[in-house]
Amino acid sequence: MKIIAVIATHNRCQLLKRALQSVMEQRYTPNAIFVVSDSDPQYHEAEEKICQEVPCTFLKNKRTSNYAGALNTALEAIIKVYDLTNNLYVAFLDDDDTWHTDYLHTIIQTKQRVAIYLTNIIRIAKDHQKKMQLPLRLSDQDFLMGNPGIGGSNTFVRLKTLLQAGAFDEAMKATVDRDLFVRLFQLQATYQILQQHLVNVYVDVDRPRITTNATLKKESYQYFFYKYKTFMDAKVTSLFYKRAQHLFHIPKEALVLKQKPLATVTTAYISFSGTKDFFFIIGFIAGNIHIANRILKSIKTQKIPVDRILIINNTDCHVSQFQALAPTIECTIIPKSSWQQNLQNDVYGAYFSKFTTINSIAIGRTILQYHLYDETIQVSNPVYWIIDDDVTFSNTFCDSVATGFDLFNIIQQYKDNTDVLIGSVSRDAPLPLFSCIRGQLVDAWYSASQLLQVTADFGDIRSLPDAYYDLSDAYTHHTETPIFYKVDIQKDLPKCFSGKAISRPALQKKLQGEHKLATNRGPNTLVFNKEVLRSYPVAGIEINDTFARRSDLSWALMNQVFSKYDFVVHTMALDQNRPLQAFQIEKELQKSAYDIIGYAFNKALLATVKTIKQENEVQRPIHIIESIAKDAYASVFYEVFESYVLHRKSRFLMNYHRIHGLLELLSKTHEDTVATYKEQFTESALQKEFVSLLDTALDVTYVKRYLMNLGDILWSYAGAITEQMAQKKFTKAFVKQQLQLTKNLYMLGKGSEGRIFTDYTYVYKAFFAIREDEWSLLQQLATHFHKSDFLESLDFYEVQTQKYIRYPFHDFQLIETVSQEEMIALLSFSYQHGFVFTNIKPTNFIRTKSGQLKLIDYGKSFERYTEKRFINSVKRACILIQFPTLAEDKFKEYIKMINTNTQLTEIAGWENMWKTITSSTTSIHTTIKNTQCS
Repeated sequence: MKIIAVIATHNRCQLLKRALQSVMEQRYTPNAIFVVSDSDPQYHEAEEKICQEVPCTFLKNKRTSNYAGALNTALEAIIKVYDLTNNLYVAFLDDDDTWHTDYLHTIIQTKQRVAIYLTNIIRIAKDHQKKMQLPLRLSDQDFLMGNPGIGGSNTFVRLKTLLQAGAFDEAMKATVDRDLFVRLFQLQATYQILQQHLVNVYVDVDRPRITTNATLKKESYQYFFYKYKTFMDAKVTSLFYKRAQHLFHIPKEALVLKQKPLATVTTAYISFSGTKDFFFIIGFIAGNIHIANRILKSIKTQKIPVDRILIINNTDCHVSQFQALAPTIECTIIPKSSWQQNLQNDVYGAYFSKFTTINSIAIGRTILQYHLYDETIQVSNPVYWIIDDDVTFSNTFCDSVATGFDLFNIIQQYKDNTDVLIGSVSRDAPLPLFSCIRGQLVDAWYSASQLLQVTADFGDIRSLPDAYYDLSDAYTHHTETPIFYKVDIQKDLPKCFSGKAISRPALQKKLQGEHKLATNRGPNTLVFNKEVLRSYPVAGIEINDTFARRSDLSWALMNQVFSKYDFVVHTMALDQNRPLQAFQIEKELQKSAYDIIGYAFNKALLATVKTIKQENEVQRPIHIIESIAKDAYASVFYEVFESYVLHRKSRFLMNYHRIHGLLELLSKTHEDTVATYKEQFTESALQKEFVSLLDTALDVTYVKRYLMNLGDILWSYAGAITEQMAQKKFTKAFVKQQLQLTKNLYMLGKGSEGRIFTDYTYVYKAFFAIREDEWSLLQQLATHFHKSDFLESLDFYEVQTQKYIRYPFHDFQLIETVSQEEMIALLSFSYQHGFVFTNIKPTNFIRTKSGQLKLIDYGKSFERYTEKRFINSVKRACILIQFPTLAEDKFKEYIKMINTNTQLTEIAGWENMWKTITSSTTSIHTTIKNTQCS
């Protein structure tokens, strides 16, 4: 048996010392001690100091600010450290009570292993004390009518059983222990009553106590009665009333409240009647032919004025099996055989060629984005609506809060001033079902106990944002507060275990949008700037050759924090209408694990980028991507990633075991219906499909290696889609016509920024997409280029939205050697003129027939000077000097090592070269001969 002692404290430092001392004096030492503070901030320093004097873990309440929230905070922390075995127990002690020295020893010496051990207490007041005696037998009825003598300080329970009972109800402000034991005994947990009096409970009346707070007691009794009245017969109800009146002066009338009815929920079709002056494209991935046809049928029957529909067919059905549309609507269906062949042929990027199936949201959305972009390269003013295949074109809302909406009006409001709008979801939750069924099972359990089917929402739970989300970071008091509704267990459980909303639907909020960092990106995204489809794949972290969930949010965050695209997060909701399907716990556990990993990845990504920006001058996305792989920032990333994985793992396990416990309860009256779900809850499934996957994700070596390769993953997709776009749009004829040239053009080169052509008099670079600040900086710096033999004088052109540069053409050959003197001269010039060329590599230089070394890459790689980036360029120059003919992929490996500060013998001496450059002012060449970069 492992015993974890937990003390919750609130503004009582001296009493905390006494309680902690009684734990330290135990004859049997607990395996660990957790002290959790629900105190006001001014007490934290003193509390921490007390805890530093003994071997214990000090925590601050991170959940609901009350006694129950503090205790659950401790449980979360324990689960992070200890495996949930049947031998793990928690012993609770209030900060104003004490244990006798034999308390833990007496329990551990018992021969019988049960879920709950109970000892008698001694109630101690200033002028007297009284030994309380527990009855020989206990049931939930004893706690419904009163409290037979159990409080926070003589609660000793198996942690797994405690979680199955739902842990501590954070909506219960007082009467917390009594509420817990009702649920423990409803589960019929095994117990043993020890006759010794081993716990001192101090009942002083001259200090603040929850028990003596009349307001808290009244509110808690009202909530307790709401929650459990359907389990009380007439006798128990009468005794409950008498106790409330006798001990706390709460009359019966104050307990029998008029219940707040459930808010009226309405579903309305989305309207498309606003002004349409854009090309409207709807894109989705079809994973089920029947669901896909439901969407197509809705488009037809609702007469949605869409110009084109693009479907990634991830079914085995032929194109002919898809619902026919009106002839005015273009419908492009990418067959499964086509996109699978594209994967193998590097069409979506070389990195993605290892995939043969759409095994994650990331792969499916990446393929979808590629084709949406590719199919509309020549389309003007496109607006893309990226949706999931299981949506319907409606929204669900409370009449008092929201209404229906016109999508085209929202598009008109934002299409010219933002890049992407991320909408919301209503009806079924856009989450793995293990994240949204605990609350609904709580509702089902309590509602099923009613003789008369009434509806009520005491805690106004439905008004909470994301009330359906059991793992919400915004609040934690909603999971054990039942919503009473008209339940039908036989019908509701299959829906619930298919992820459908029963009692806690996702609801449309008041219509509003806000320019801010994305917090979600589900099945409802409007894209106004097609370049965001090209910039990044939908990719987060990858475990066991599967991208984690929430990669679509990763895509949004990269576009925002890497590339500064503008996003609006909007409340406009689209109904998710999930189909009924057979529950497979292995599949759902994997989903939940990948969801946690993706959640942690995004949190770590944001925290790391914030640190990078605080410590560096970030001008381009590549600065962030290269920095993430550096050991210092990779360590920041891993620390945050690990913290959030463990945090969510604990929260998930608390949920998971409560779901199991609720199934146990429901099986007593609905065994046949519940059995198919309950029997799947095995320890082996949990370990294999959930725990082991998280353990793999927490391999620090793997995580850091993945960060080192992140750039390759991102550029792989961006390069592939850019090349496809360039082939279709940036033709010789297109450039010739735009620039009104008379001579024929020939392709000279291509890269990630643009295509390069020549008429053998000039070289023309057509930029795919260069931001105004990057364009302005290049124009500014180019005013100095004529002063250097290594650089070209640039002419700048803008034709409509297209940007070009022009410079003289030279007969040339590829470089075979580069001297140190040449590199020092070029770097010295850039240093003296306040810029850095950050992309030194063999393919960016030529040698003219006269022997002059020339730089041929003009674009985003010209940046304002910073010391860190200049040093990086010096190191790259050292590699170029030694390996001027090195293949690009090999050169890239050296660059990765430079970016991660790996020690390289190939750049030994770079410091001397750097000092030579930075110390030169007028005569650059005087010190060249004394410089070595070997």
